[in-house]
Amino acid sequence: MGDDSSSRRRERGGSFSMGIGGASILVVFVILALVALATLSLASAGAEKRLSDQAMTVLVDYYAADSYGERLLAKLDEELERLWDQNQGESQEEQGYRQSLLEQLPMLEDAQVSLTVEEEEEKLLIGWTLQIDDRRTLEILVDASSRLQSREGDLQRLCWKLVVAPIEGEEDGMQIIGS
Repeated sequence: MGDDSSSRRRERGGSFSMGIGGASILVVFVILALVALATLSLASAGAEKRLSDQAMTVLVDYYAADSYGERLLAKLDEELERLWDQNQGESQEEQGYRQSLLEQLPMLEDAQVSLTVEEEEEKLLIGWTLQIDDRRTLEILVDASSRLQSREGDLQRLCWKLVVAPIEGEEDGMQIIGS
């Protein structure tokens, strides 16, 4: 009776039988595909981690420089306050208030910071350049004129910007093929 049913199946069009070898090959290909995808996923995750670590370092360095610039600005304001109190009651110009300030400014300079002072007519411009790394600097420029004229005057921020130097050999702009 067993032979009779199998012969009937063959007559009707039969059934497809892959056998053990075909199933094994299919399983091996599926496993290889999964291993390849897992490897690509790990490589991608590693690259993204390196990129995010790099971005974090850039941000931490920038905000450290920004914070240092704020501390320099506070030091300058404290020095102006101290000099104002020291010359209290007398004309600031007669006492050489501006000159006293100019003599005290080098205290705001160190290995990380280069200081510039420009006097234009009634303006006193004080600037710092903070080196963040090999390519990036933070440039700060303040006008201390109103602070010199009045105790309530403010230091006016004229410039507070990040400057990034181009990479050597890198050209500006987008490269267009065939041009």
